[in-house]
Amino acid sequence: MGIDNLSGGMGSAAFVAFLMSLTEKRYSATQYALLSSLMAITPKIAGAPTGVMAAGLGWPLFFAASVLGAMPGLALLWWLMRRGAIGGRVASAPVATD
Repeated sequence: MGIDNLSGGMGSAAFVAFLMSLTEKRYSATQYALLSSLMAITPKIAGAPTGVMAAGLGWPLFFAASVLGAMPGLALLWWLMRRGAIGGRVASAPVATD
C-alpha cells in the first residue's frame, strides 16, 4: 500500500510539472485549473466501465487490454517528443512579489 501511494504521489507531481509546462504564463491559473480538472474527472468516468470489463474478462485479459489501450497515447507522446513539441522546456511557476 505504501509503495502504491508513493508511486501515485510521484506520478501526480510529474503530471503537475507537465501541466505547468503546457500553460502560458498569462493564463496559467485558468489553464492549470482546466487541465487538472480534466485529469481528476477521467478516472471517475472510466471507473464503472472498467470494473465491468475486469469482471467479464478476468484480470489477465483486462490487464492486457489496458496495456493495449495505453499504446496509442504512448505512441503519440513518442511522436510529439520526436517532433520537439514536448520535452526540453519546462515553464517556471509564477512567484508572488510583495
